[in-house]
Amino acid sequence: MNTFILHILSFLCFVHVLPHQAFAQNFWSQTASYPFDAGAVVPSFIITVTTAGHYLAGTGDGAGIYRSTNQGQTWVQSIGTSWYSHCLSYAISEQGTIFAAMNRLVDAKDSSWILASTNGGANFTKRIFPNVRIVRLHAGKEGRLFAATDKGIYRSTDDGMSWTKTSNGLPTTVVNDITEHSSGIYAAMEGEGLFISKDGGINWKDADAGVYMQFTRDLAILPDGSIACATQYGAFRSKDGKEWTLYFGNGSDQLPMQTVFGTGNSLYVGLNGSAGYVSNDDGRTWAQLLTGFKSTVVNAFALDSSGKVLTATNTGIFKQAPDQFGLLSLSTSLIEFSETNQGERSIQTVIVSNAGNAPLTIKSIATSGYEASEFRVSTPIMNKTLLPNDTMLLHVIFEPKGSGKRQTDLQFSLENNFSSSDHIVLEGMGIATSSLHDQSEYKPHVYAQGRSIIADMQVGTLIGGYSILGEALEQQSQRIDATMYQWNNLIPGMYVIFIQSNGNITPYPIIIH
Repeated sequence: MNTFILHILSFLCFVHVLPHQAFAQNFWSQTASYPFDAGAVVPSFIITVTTAGHYLAGTGDGAGIYRSTNQGQTWVQSIGTSWYSHCLSYAISEQGTIFAAMNRLVDAKDSSWILASTNGGANFTKRIFPNVRIVRLHAGKEGRLFAATDKGIYRSTDDGMSWTKTSNGLPTTVVNDITEHSSGIYAAMEGEGLFISKDGGINWKDADAGVYMQFTRDLAILPDGSIACATQYGAFRSKDGKEWTLYFGNGSDQLPMQTVFGTGNSLYVGLNGSAGYVSNDDGRTWAQLLTGFKSTVVNAFALDSSGKVLTATNTGIFKQAPDQFGLLSLSTSLIEFSETNQGERSIQTVIVSNAGNAPLTIKSIATSGYEASEFRVSTPIMNKTLLPNDTMLLHVIFEPKGSGKRQTDLQFSLENNFSSSDHIVLEGMGIATSSLHDQSEYKPHVYAQGRSIIADMQVGTLIGGYSILGEALEQQSQRIDATMYQWNNLIPGMYVIFIQSNGNITPYPIIIH
């Protein structure tokens, strides 16, 4: 190795310690319509699957509870439910009793009650419960049953026969959800964040989950044992209730989150206005699941006995249609480039994957729009097949020809794709220059992007990239085009890129967090 490079690496090691298609096919198909007056569209608030594999749909618009014993081919109203009531939530106790939270507006006042079924939802009977609006039911361990209401939390230890208010330590606001996790029982308090109980739901205290959880709408336990929250800033999860990680959204833009769900290796989120999304790579990329829907509001998910995903939407219950499908999945649907001078360029990298269980083909990728010529993909993609769980990096370059905001769409032409993630919005800001720069004024641009390092050199020659320990990054190196290089899948730590220009070798230290 060059002696100069060895000296530079030795110095840096001393001062720094390493830290430890054209159109998508339909993914959803609607189950049979409910037998309701005049064929009206009935919103569904909740869907659950009984131990016998039967579907139970909780509906709005006064339609009550509907049950299907043939996986959604037909629906029958459960005996004991009213035509004039809404079903907001279900819970199935350890004893197998199915509980339903019911609500009805009478003379501009909420009237609420709980129904229970001991025969799989065929018949329901009314249980004694205070007349407070129930938002969510939860069946916990050791026979505990909870009702989250707009007047606090109620608890039952006798299979719903009697209820006691148990809100000691809780603020006086609506309880949006309640669920039991290995680290405690969590309650999502409207405008107040998460609260936790360590004594079975009797006493509560602030869980100190942070401001992002202030407006948590839904709680769920994911397959890896994490507790997940649907918040106004995206979906967060935690293994221990102390350290929270964002896995959907960017943490700053507000999102109309409705619900979170997980099964197997798949994570799902439901939103009000953009339907559902799925990720099969732990949240790195997401595929939008919109095709086949008649509504863009997803209120709940469930999994049936055959492994098909179900959704409760504002236009009924929908079911995963295909057995074999490709799903184009993207790490972002919007790329915002930094301000870039005319005559220069910026680059951003997108992760593209196949979240389906069958191959899909990217036939082509092209930009469209008035400023399409100012954006491009570094390497043309033609008839690229992605097998299930395959991943590739897409390098998008912005070279402004004008000043001000520049925008276009990056569109994917696809085959065997069932997701709606088929384009990326590209935005950048062009900066006018008074004259062309002299070649000697250009300097290499070296920067970190996620777990990658990018070197953009309009002048100069790449000498190499090294870890702080002097290990060459040959395996991670990728040449994007004639003057641009990228190093991928780097572990956290310091790295140094060496570039020679005008007879001098310059080190560019970069930290990957």
